[in-house]
Amino acid sequence: SSSRANLQHRRPHEGIRITQWTLQLLQTLAPWRWTVEQEPSLAPQFSNPHFHTQVVRMEDHLPGLLSQRRRLIMSSLPLSMPCSSPSARTNSPKSILNPLYGLGDKHSILKTSFNHTRSTEEIGFTITHHGYRIGEHNSSLQLVDAEHHLPLLTYHRPVYFPPTWTREQKMQHLCNMVPPDFAGLLAQLLHNSMSPLGFASFTHNDLLPDIVAPSQEPRTILRRLPPALQLPDAQRLAHINVLTKDLSWLSPNDTNPCSNAADILDNLHLGAFSRQLPPPTSAAPAPARDK
Repeated sequence: SSSRANLQHRRPHEGIRITQWTLQLLQTLAPWRWTVEQEPSLAPQFSNPHFHTQVVRMEDHLPGLLSQRRRLIMSSLPLSMPCSSPSARTNSPKSILNPLYGLGDKHSILKTSFNHTRSTEEIGFTITHHGYRIGEHNSSLQLVDAEHHLPLLTYHRPVYFPPTWTREQKMQHLCNMVPPDFAGLLAQLLHNSMSPLGFASFTHNDLLPDIVAPSQEPRTILRRLPPALQLPDAQRLAHINVLTKDLSWLSPNDTNPCSNAADILDNLHLGAFSRQLPPPTSAAPAPARDK
């Protein structure tokens, strides 16, 4: 509701109200580390000595992000985000979209609903709920499907939308998404800020572990431990029992890739894995009831 691209229904005061409520909640809960993301035009409203704010151009830090995205990031500690070199960007909107729209290696352009035009060999404009159009020239533009915008935002997994949704409804949800690579970068920075306290530092790849399932229990999710937490046999997999907190190990031969999205969603409560887990807590016996 706060975005300046939302010309007809922009409600910045509502965005400010919700963000203030969120910050008050964080102040009450007092978590050690936190971040909040918001529309950058609201930055002057949240200048505060008790937390850190910065307006970030995500494409400057993510070589895989192929559209512009500026966001206000508020955090409990200063975040020093490494800048990526332009030479690190190996893809372009052209390499991803041209084959999908029958354009091959031809010169093509992207156009927004504001009639802004740019070559597909450059980073695209900020994706809004109207999305892109692509073609060789203005007279041959085609609408880009909502799903085809996802790789430009570093999202490369299969996605499901309700079959009754229109393209605009899909785009509204899509353009509100934090690019997964940027979410991973924030998680990495927050975790590594605890390295001086003895926590092992993670790299970005550690934050997106493989999801697999045991051959004998296909509905149980396993996750490959990051290298910093793995035993000498780096290929072993850990499985945590939610109820008992027991940690068991399996070899790669005992597992299969988990391709069923329902299995993943049903088991997200398994949480993170660690070699040092708290002992299981025994439930207190229920009080005897008088007969």
